[in-house]
Amino acid sequence: MIKYVMKCAAVSWAAAITLGLAFGASVMHSVSLAHLWVTLVIQVSLIISSVVAVLVTPVTAWAFGGRISWVKLVGLWLVLLVYVSAVAYFNGPAAFAGSVLLALTGLFVIRRSSAQNRQSGQQAES
Repeated sequence: MIKYVMKCAAVSWAAAITLGLAFGASVMHSVSLAHLWVTLVIQVSLIISSVVAVLVTPVTAWAFGGRISWVKLVGLWLVLLVYVSAVAYFNGPAAFAGSVLLALTGLFVIRRSSAQNRQSGQQAES
């Protein structure tokens, strides 16, 4: 169980960091690492993303229910990346709040679909 939670923590942290950097690049309208470093975008996004990852890790562990589906995880990450990149370019605060809400909604949908797949598998075995 602890290995599973640690995997969920690592996945949450990696996703939050990459999305945070994409958010910072979109808001600053720059993809230059030197420019993002000097303006403290990278440092601030690492701190905020780490806090978000800590808060989202229990939800991630609950959503996947003991087994991480990498296809669903990558799909959710791509949806969040497109959302953050598109919305942050025009409205930064809405992109941050919306991405957290969209991530939680996506994890809830993953949990529901996993539960339905398990129920249909149990009915097929009967």
